[in-house]
Amino acid sequence: METCAALSRAARIAVFAAITFACYWPGVAAAQYSHTVQFINDCELGAHSGPVWLAELGNPPIAPANWELAGKCTASNQCAANQSCNSSGLCTCASNSDCQGATCQAGICVNTLTLSLGQGWSGRFWGRSNCTGSGAALACATGDCAGQLDCNANGGRSANTATLFEPTMAAAQGIDFYDVSVASGYNIKVQVTATPPSDFPVWKANTNFAGATSIIQAVNGVSFRFYANPGGISGVTPPDWPTTINATVQDNQITWENFGGLCGTAGCNSDLNLTCPNSLKQVASDGTVIGCNNPCNVCTGNSNAPGLNCSSTVSSNGTYQDMYCCKNLEENTGISMQSGLGGSPICFNSNDCPVGTACQLSPVLEDPLTLPDAGVCVPTDPKGCTPGSAGTKCSDFPFVNYTCNTVTANSQAVCLPPTTTGLGVTYPNPITSCTTNSDCINNAACVNGQCQPTAVYTGSCGLFNADWVAAGRQAGTAGQPYYQIFRNACPTAYAWQFDDDAGQYVCNNTDQPVNYVVTFCSSGDLGAPPPTTTPPSRRKRHRHDHRYDQ
Repeated sequence: METCAALSRAARIAVFAAITFACYWPGVAAAQYSHTVQFINDCELGAHSGPVWLAELGNPPIAPANWELAGKCTASNQCAANQSCNSSGLCTCASNSDCQGATCQAGICVNTLTLSLGQGWSGRFWGRSNCTGSGAALACATGDCAGQLDCNANGGRSANTATLFEPTMAAAQGIDFYDVSVASGYNIKVQVTATPPSDFPVWKANTNFAGATSIIQAVNGVSFRFYANPGGISGVTPPDWPTTINATVQDNQITWENFGGLCGTAGCNSDLNLTCPNSLKQVASDGTVIGCNNPCNVCTGNSNAPGLNCSSTVSSNGTYQDMYCCKNLEENTGISMQSGLGGSPICFNSNDCPVGTACQLSPVLEDPLTLPDAGVCVPTDPKGCTPGSAGTKCSDFPFVNYTCNTVTANSQAVCLPPTTTGLGVTYPNPITSCTTNSDCINNAACVNGQCQPTAVYTGSCGLFNADWVAAGRQAGTAGQPYYQIFRNACPTAYAWQFDDDAGQYVCNNTDQPVNYVVTFCSSGDLGAPPPTTTPPSRRKRHRHDHRYDQ
């Protein structure tokens, strides 16, 4: 049997695609273990802020217990009678009633909660604000779960107009996927920090690193994974680590390759409620903006919503609401538009690219295209394309009519979506009947003997579709599309459906699990856009589907 160090490059890619660390920590069994997630509420007490009620929808479900987190105070008059604001910004208390329902512990209103999530847990958490209720009933101004304390009750209920934390927890040696999403709307700032395992290998001087060894290394405040190919003895001092994906650096006998970012911090830098377009604002009775909705949700609730032109045709076949929701709602076909990010990552600025890449706006291409609002993240995954192969097919269903092209400035081969305007036409799945998921293509699901989806519209939900961009501008402010406004406030979060390349994070488990801290109303600046687990050519997509959040 081949050793890990002797694997060919193609085999190494397969190893990474299978998301296993067996080569790096051989013999460690994937035993049952759990991830710790600590929730912290830093929201200040006020008329429309302060206490946060945690919400969860996941598998397996978690029974709510002590899920109200106390708000932070700045003065004692914000606390209960005869209580004070301590130096940590928390109110003192004698009982839970002094904490507006939150737990009083050791004389302090508690603003934290720690949960343990086992391997395989997948779902979403969010914060609910301005809530009232008792027992199983809880009505909230934002993040409401149909008036229920337990969002998993009665078949489960997610929330719109709420900032989501969406993790999928892996077993030992596996990869966690996680993101913060405002694709269904926003209510409060959320920041998620992943803590990688302490036994993840790091660089050391004068050390023998075997070929195929992977290490974690912070560069300018961003953690990257570097891969030894070939291995050998490291130098006396650290090399000048490159921050571009695929770039290499020599370290004495070792060549280290940048395999992309790892375990990044996801979330929002600023309060989106302050810049939310008028047509998307959720406003309290006193005029305070308490949430920022997604235009699809707004049109679904009111087809005559002011400012959105929901039922009007944009310019081709498809209404503004169709573009907002990425599906044909007017004819109620149940068929969605295809993703605009099924090939090489496309972008409107560098915040819209994975870390280690840059956005080339309106690039000069071998097969010329007019792209006034779009660019390509480079370096990138060519998806099998090679320089000079413009016009040839580069993907399969459900990414139809994607073709190869070449960015002439650096001879970067790319796989790009079609420039079809509007919905386009329906394109049936070439594979219909199935027995298992492996019978379908592109990791599609086999449901009741049929590969899903059964068809897509050829118009892409993304920047290469002029009607999608026009609808985004209609829902925005002063000509700036709503998705750019969302991205500016939350540069390391999902800003809209299919926003995988800029919004998805990964972190690797060893024999120790990855743990997380989730902070509501965080004050930190998140800085760079999110990292990816490997160079794009080695990445495995893990998409959260926001089409069914309504």
